[in-house]
Amino acid sequence: MLLIVISVILLLGGAALGGRFGLVAGFGATLIFHTWVFLLSPRLSRARAGRDRLGHIASPHELEGLDPWRLREASEDFLNQLERLQLSRAIAPGVRWCSPRLWVVDSDELFCFSTGYTLSHSHIVISQSLIEGLSYEEKLGLIAYEMTRIATGQTALATGARALSTLIEAPLRVLDFVWRTLSFEARRRSLQARRRGRRVTASRPSRRFRNAAAPLILRFSAWIAPASGVYDIDQWLAQNVLGRRTWSQALWNLDAMFAARPRWDVSASDLALESVHTSTRLGRSQDLQGLTVLQAVPATKRRILALTDQFPP
Repeated sequence: MLLIVISVILLLGGAALGGRFGLVAGFGATLIFHTWVFLLSPRLSRARAGRDRLGHIASPHELEGLDPWRLREASEDFLNQLERLQLSRAIAPGVRWCSPRLWVVDSDELFCFSTGYTLSHSHIVISQSLIEGLSYEEKLGLIAYEMTRIATGQTALATGARALSTLIEAPLRVLDFVWRTLSFEARRRSLQARRRGRRVTASRPSRRFRNAAAPLILRFSAWIAPASGVYDIDQWLAQNVLGRRTWSQALWNLDAMFAARPRWDVSASDLALESVHTSTRLGRSQDLQGLTVLQAVPATKRRILALTDQFPP
C-alpha cells in the first residue's frame, strides 16, 4: 500500500508540475524507485554486509559444495521437522516452505539477517565469526528463526523498510559529503584520524541531522515489522522445534557474544533487516546512542523472560 501511494504521488505530482513532460518524468522516477526497492537495495544489503570497523568490505560467498559449518544440514533438518510434524500450517498457513540461499561473509563482525521479497528469492547472510561461535543446536535455531521470518512475510516487510529508509538517509549522506568537501578543518581532522588508525565519524552538523532522522526511521521500521511478530516466532520455535530451554539459551549466548564484541557502527536503515541483535549492540553505536527504546526488535532479556520467566535462563 505504501509503495502504491508513493508511486501515485510521483505520477500525479509530475503531471501537476510539468504536464505531459512531468508525467513522463514522474513515470521515470517511479520506475527508478521500484528498481531500487525491489532489485538494487536487497542486493546492496548483501554486498555491504561485511563492512568492518575500518570500512573494508568482505564480499559474501554463497554456500556451495563443502559445508563445514553444517548450515545446509540445519536448514534441511528444520524442513524435515516441518514436514514430519506438519507444523507449517500453525505459523504460516498456505505457504510452501523452501530452503533459502545461504551466504557466508568472512568477517570479524557478528551479524545474521535475511533479505528478499519471495520465498524462492530469499537469502540468509551470516558472518563466519558468528557461525564459529555457535553449537549445532544454536545454528539450527538461527536458521529456523530466519526461515520462519521469511515464511511469515516479516523479511519481505523488513526488506522494503530498509529500501525506503535508505532513501530517507540519502539526502543526509549528500549533506555529509558536501560538508566534508567544503570544510577544510573537517578534512584535516579526517586525515589526522586516518593516520592514527581511528574511525572517521560524521561531521557535527550532518550528525545532528542524522540523529534527528534516525528516530523517524526506527519508528517506521517498528511500524512495518512490529515486535509482537518476534515474540510469536520465539514461542512457536520453543514449543514445536527447539524447546524453551534450548532457544532461550541460544539467545543468551548470542547476547553474550554481542556484548563482548558489538558492531562498531549500525546504520539506521539496516535495523529493519537485523533480526537477532540486542540492545547492547545498538546502545554502543555512536550514531544511535540513546535511541535503543525505538528499536524494532525487542531486547534479548525481554525475549528470554517471555520464554522462561527468568533471566538468565
